Amino acid sequence: MKKCFIGLALLLVAMPAWAQEEVALPEMTVTATRLEQDVARIPQQITVVDRQQIESMHPNSVVDVLRHVPGLVVRDYSGVGLTASVDMRGFGERAGRNVVIMLDGRRLNSIDMQDVDFSTIAVDSVERIEVMHGASAVLYGDGAVGGAINIISREGHGAPAATVEARGGSYESGEARATVQGSEDNFFWFGQGHYGGTQGYRANSEARTRGLGLNLRADPNDTTSFMLEASYDEAHYSLPGALSESQMAIDRQGSSNLYDWASRQAFNLRGQARKDLQGYGIVTTDIYYRYLQAGSEMVSYWGSPQYATTYHNIGVQPKYIVDGSLGGLRLRTTTGIDYNFWKVSSDSLPVGSGASQNEYFANMIAGYLMEEVSLTQNLIFSFGGRLHYASYDIDQKPFAAPGDNESANETQYAWTAGLTYNFAPASKVYASAGRAFRYPVVDEYVTYGMFNPDLKAEYGMDYELGGQYTFVCGLMASLNFYWMNLSNEIDYNYLTNLNENLDDTAHRGFDLNLHLPLGESNQHLLFASLSYQDVYFDGGQYDNNKLPLVPEWSGSIGGRLTLMQDLRLNARLNFIGQRYFGGDNGNSFDKMSAYATMDLGADYTWKNFTFFVNVQNLFNKYYSEYGYNYGYGASYYPSPGTLFWAGVAVKF
Repeated sequence: MKKCFIGLALLLVAMPAWAQEEVALPEMTVTATRLEQDVARIPQQITVVDRQQIESMHPNSVVDVLRHVPGLVVRDYSGVGLTASVDMRGFGERAGRNVVIMLDGRRLNSIDMQDVDFSTIAVDSVERIEVMHGASAVLYGDGAVGGAINIISREGHGAPAATVEARGGSYESGEARATVQGSEDNFFWFGQGHYGGTQGYRANSEARTRGLGLNLRADPNDTTSFMLEASYDEAHYSLPGALSESQMAIDRQGSSNLYDWASRQAFNLRGQARKDLQGYGIVTTDIYYRYLQAGSEMVSYWGSPQYATTYHNIGVQPKYIVDGSLGGLRLRTTTGIDYNFWKVSSDSLPVGSGASQNEYFANMIAGYLMEEVSLTQNLIFSFGGRLHYASYDIDQKPFAAPGDNESANETQYAWTAGLTYNFAPASKVYASAGRAFRYPVVDEYVTYGMFNPDLKAEYGMDYELGGQYTFVCGLMASLNFYWMNLSNEIDYNYLTNLNENLDDTAHRGFDLNLHLPLGESNQHLLFASLSYQDVYFDGGQYDNNKLPLVPEWSGSIGGRLTLMQDLRLNARLNFIGQRYFGGDNGNSFDKMSAYATMDLGADYTWKNFTFFVNVQNLFNKYYSEYGYNYGYGASYYPSPGTLFWAGVAVKF
């Protein structure tokens, strides 16, 4: 144990910046290959946040959980956890279009520029979150360039039980939550509901959310399973907008848009049928439907426009997984088809002229094959490919004017190959290479009513080299290096007012993670991680310039102390380094300031009651996760100051 402490101390002293909390545990199974599998067999950096870890955080939202994952940079525009983007591998302003976010394998990314609406995911309904760092396009397709995040829903089990929770805190925030779960013979159920709101840190930043969810599963026999899942969620929130430097100096809690607002209502329905063919593989088919209605009124804009957008999304995902052997080698084959249909109706209703009704249609179909070959008991070779076709129909219909119908289609492919060697329990080294791609979204095809027929998909190569080792004392250390080259990078050209395929980009970096459980039953914990990113334009007018909004260094360090078995104390120091403002491709202006924040938490369990208290940004550090500068002065989206919340949960 003494050697572990010495090694850990030396590593921490060598760090030029603190790093984000390592939340992955050894010998964890994930669905990164679309079937639960030991992390040690996958040639990729994978982080898993399980239910126990989520409960120990007492988070307000899924966004709070994602902030704990090493290698992720989360930017929250409003500060209330609803309008946030997640960046992996350094994509800056385009992060939301280069990371795939899924709920039980169902894509949440839209075909327009809207970031994923995390308000539709109740944190109490989450069983675990799996983060696949690096290109994952073979299994997850379009947009899985920087990585993929799969949020797994809870299912019922055991005797009937319920939990009721109430919480409140800073800025008049409060929320009530409830869950029920259980099972009877071969029938399982889980349900949840929540209702809450906050006035927000800034003027005109209030938010209100509510929702219900239900998961039902029936297993008629040992080889057959049916599942039905449904949820409904609402979110109503204000949009405080950006502040200039002079406005920040006067009142960083102010708003430049005192009356702008937005709302969303979402309904999701998913069904699954699963059949174990008893030695001949497993067949699973998922069918889902998503309805989302979004509205907003931008009083601060000229003409006070109102926007109303309706999304219909239908998906079908059959897959087949079979274990076999060939020539004495153990094989696992995963193959399937992904079909996705979108219909988006968007109405713009300004008081003045320029109102329009637009419709967008997208059809995407892909086939994929992933093969895992066990060359020896501890040496695994993985390879696979994907062929993906996408077609878009864009119907622009300005009021009192002829319509403009445009279309685009493109076929892309992805492949991957990797080698994993398990040299010790819960330990591995791996190397992989692969190709990934991202199609343009409809807002990139059409800019200010102008259609760009020449816009093509981004694509690139990703190379990974890494390893994970678990020492006898329990210290787990992982290190991953990556090298990614992207072509056809899509960016907005201010000279042509179009999104165009402009400069290529290069993404280099590494992630170092340490995780040390302590105590006879591992009730204590120390963790530290370090993430480095060197992301720059590779050619063109911005050659060698850094990509905006991408920090070189980021991370956190902290620990958990358990007292009397029922009292837990948590502390974490977070750090985000300097980065250029959004829009500053020329690196012409000062960088956004680096910042460090301290978070504390504690909970105490007594009988069926759990009392908890959390503090974010303990020292009231002034910082902004997002800002932009297009040459007319810097603008900021100030992040909250000290944020406090406390509550009690009761189990029945």
